[in-house]
Amino acid sequence: MNLTEEEILLKDRIFDTFCNFHNASSTELHEKYKKEFRELNNKWCSDYRFTKKIKELEGLFIEIADISDRVITKSRYTSNKDGFFAYLYTALKNAPAAYYRNYEQGLIDIKKENRAKLKTIDKIKEDNDLTSDEQTELISNLLAENEYIDLLNMTKINPFSIGGDRDDPEIDTLNQIIPPLYPAIMPNNPQDEFIFKQDMEILREAVEFVINRKQKRVRKCLLALFSLHCYKKNPKLKEIYPILDKETLESCQTGTKNPRMYEIYMHFHPKASQKSSEARSSEVLTKFLGEVQAFIEGKMLNSLP
Repeated sequence: MNLTEEEILLKDRIFDTFCNFHNASSTELHEKYKKEFRELNNKWCSDYRFTKKIKELEGLFIEIADISDRVITKSRYTSNKDGFFAYLYTALKNAPAAYYRNYEQGLIDIKKENRAKLKTIDKIKEDNDLTSDEQTELISNLLAENEYIDLLNMTKINPFSIGGDRDDPEIDTLNQIIPPLYPAIMPNNPQDEFIFKQDMEILREAVEFVINRKQKRVRKCLLALFSLHCYKKNPKLKEIYPILDKETLESCQTGTKNPRMYEIYMHFHPKASQKSSEARSSEVLTKFLGEVQAFIEGKMLNSLP
């Protein structure tokens, strides 16, 4: 693949930032390079690698940020630039599939006709009587290369994708076991400082964007948890009051004590235990705040001249 001089320079910056992260000696520098790594990957995807898909999905800020945060921890690639970019590119190809998983349906559905094509392709690849060129030709007759890659990425993200039809098309993603994707929420942490120092119009847009792409059944719980967090952390509460959960705010303002996060979670998930609700409420709020931050960073990046 022939790269432009601009893309070569951008890739050099991406790798340098990755190495700088692992050579950094302070938390402040780690945060600086992590943010820069997100921004550079966003630009690489938007300008060179996945331009059409990003335009089609109106940006993949959140997914690219999430993938970037995972990739930047892989210290074994600091001395292997080619291996690093092979790993990074493969990871970033999962962004569209992660978008569908996170915001469209909870789990990815693959049409029956495409499931059948994938099974046929598996048989073709297992046929030792066919040469590599013959296999490639037969596969290309079934699916275009980009379609095949997208479907493969979907199956990697969701092991249930190519199974039978599901009776319940709506899965409660808050009840799935999801490892924390962002640092735990701590008093005065950089995540809060970043989010709450933004213009409140931008914050409202980010919260509405992230909430509206969640499944309907999880939106109320997320918004209630976020509203409690804002009541405790955000001095500009009145400016974003219209987008917050009124019931949660009234409970905070009129009750003798604020509700606990696990209590809010259990209100929406009555079958959950207190112990699991304590863990899950923290995890889902932390992930939500990370997605809001990633959206804001993406908007800021795209607004640069």
